[in-house]
Amino acid sequence: MSNRKRLITITAFIAGACLESAAFAQSNCPPPSVAQGGQCVLNRDATLTDTMWIPSGTKLNCQGHRLTPVATGVLDDPRTPANEFQPSRPELAIFVNTAYNVTIQNCAISGFDFGIIVAVSKAAGAPPSTQNKIFDNTIDVRTNSIYIMKSDQVLISGNQLTYASERGRGLVIAFDSDYNQVTGNTITGTDAASTGLVRELPGGAFVTTNTAIMDNPIHVLQSDTMLANLVVSGILIQVPSGERGTDLEDTSRSDHNLIEANQIVGLGVGRSCTLDPATFCQADTDCPGKGACLLKQNSGIGFNLRASDTVVSNNTISGRMQRGISFGGAGAVLTLQGWFPGACTLNPNRKCATDSDCNIAGYDTTGYGTCQNAESVTFDANTLRLTATGNVLSGQYAEAALFANNTETFLYNGNTVNGGVSGVRINALAVNGTVERNIVSGAGNALYLMAPASWSHVIRLNDFTNYSAAIRTKNFTTPTDISTDKGNYWGLACPGFDPSRVLFDNGLIDPYVYDGKPYGVPVAGTPLRVHRSLQRYSYLGSSRVGNPRR
Repeated sequence: MSNRKRLITITAFIAGACLESAAFAQSNCPPPSVAQGGQCVLNRDATLTDTMWIPSGTKLNCQGHRLTPVATGVLDDPRTPANEFQPSRPELAIFVNTAYNVTIQNCAISGFDFGIIVAVSKAAGAPPSTQNKIFDNTIDVRTNSIYIMKSDQVLISGNQLTYASERGRGLVIAFDSDYNQVTGNTITGTDAASTGLVRELPGGAFVTTNTAIMDNPIHVLQSDTMLANLVVSGILIQVPSGERGTDLEDTSRSDHNLIEANQIVGLGVGRSCTLDPATFCQADTDCPGKGACLLKQNSGIGFNLRASDTVVSNNTISGRMQRGISFGGAGAVLTLQGWFPGACTLNPNRKCATDSDCNIAGYDTTGYGTCQNAESVTFDANTLRLTATGNVLSGQYAEAALFANNTETFLYNGNTVNGGVSGVRINALAVNGTVERNIVSGAGNALYLMAPASWSHVIRLNDFTNYSAAIRTKNFTTPTDISTDKGNYWGLACPGFDPSRVLFDNGLIDPYVYDGKPYGVPVAGTPLRVHRSLQRYSYLGSSRVGNPRR
């Protein structure tokens, strides 16, 4: 073959490949986006009549254009007995389902109930380029801005996220979602949609009694329901909490996630009465004639049910909320029915945890019998090996800026707290905690401690100043020195600690709890001396950060 013929053949091949690639890109760009320069772009604002499904390899760039639903929803008025809720149409703007190497950027999403959901996109068994990316978007919705469920290695960065419902959340990482990175976002809860009912997921059940999932700008957990049912474009997607025949320490934890350098703002009033959202409350007795107190968790960054091995660093949290950073869980021994799904008797393809999954309200037109062969699980439902370091918390925290309960082997290190009913609160069911080198100022109680079965915490080298009570306690009946090897600075010259400012909840002096080695000068910012044999380890400790799965 001559060089000229070879050149013509190669040129024709390249041209054909380019045309084929362009046609492929065009066919895979979800409407209303169009192919342009290797991306799927919006060239103008668009109104969606259906959710955008994003396939693998898609680079969606809205170029700053706006996505809105064909119809916005109707708010439920909590002051009436009726449920006036109507969903937006569609409920969800963008859906990434079992897809990889996806980018969603520069989109302005507003008016929907839900912004973006990434589902069932685990790294195991995926192609080499697995990381999905969501960055530089503005998402303003009623219920939930971004939900990562059963998905790994998602990068969520530089987004402006806003949600309006007190029963909603900003960003959720759940259902065995691992190694995700949440960095440099601004997340705001406005409470503008009040305490009215909303759905937990598109086409799903209403958020009613599960207060732990309410009003958390960032929420990390294994799951908040045994089986998630969501309906997108008329299609039912089911995501179970558990998988039979797998290691629970792998498939039943959301772990090794990073939450870093985000700005979190709570613009609401905190907990409020269900029939009068303008009234702040902490108990039903605060709501005479105004319904029950909606005891939402309302944490800037909250952890629940088996979340583990996650670092929260260099975030800024402000506004009014119940807790700033909350390390919570559900108990060291917990049995949950329906963790491993069964199948409906009249439809073996329909997964179920309970009979209600065989007749889903608002979706099924006929029932599929009853649920059979769903199995329970018994496990340690506490959170594990969580770290918060270098965060700045300034605001009104009705319970505490830094909170721990039903959590094991946790670390609060190098955080700065200004304000709160309590600066740091450790409840009785928290185990093996380390609280060190934090600067806490302006809290009513610098430190709140509930008596554990056995003292296992290290509280040292913190600066506690400008407080009413140095330590507020509950149920301590045996002498307890919180200082272990080193004490704390309490804003006092030597001897450095005033026992009369250790108070029971009822205001009486607690003679049992004390700091046996206090400092007369600030210590939180002093250099840490590390023995040279330990210098090869991270300051945070190799046992706390970046652990491989057990």
